[in-house]
Amino acid sequence: MSAPRLTDEQKRAIVIAYRAGEKLASIASQYGIDRSYPRILARRDGAEARDPHKQLAAVRRHLIEKAGQPSGGQSDGRPHERLGVGIA
Repeated sequence: MSAPRLTDEQKRAIVIAYRAGEKLASIASQYGIDRSYPRILARRDGAEARDPHKQLAAVRRHLIEKAGQPSGGQSDGRPHERLGVGIA
């Protein structure tokens, strides 16, 4: 069985979430749609596709700031401890 038809209001909300950088999987699960559909709606609305490399760079900058590490790349060699991440 197919998913229920989305209203125009729901489609606008999906595009807004996409443009805000929300994860595709999160948007898709919230509305019961395929992961590719938010991108399709955003493109129809004139949005450019998000660049995953820029997103990863933004996440990295955020994690560096959260850890208190200078963005110059200097490290004490234990960033995983500051972030609370275990290393196997």
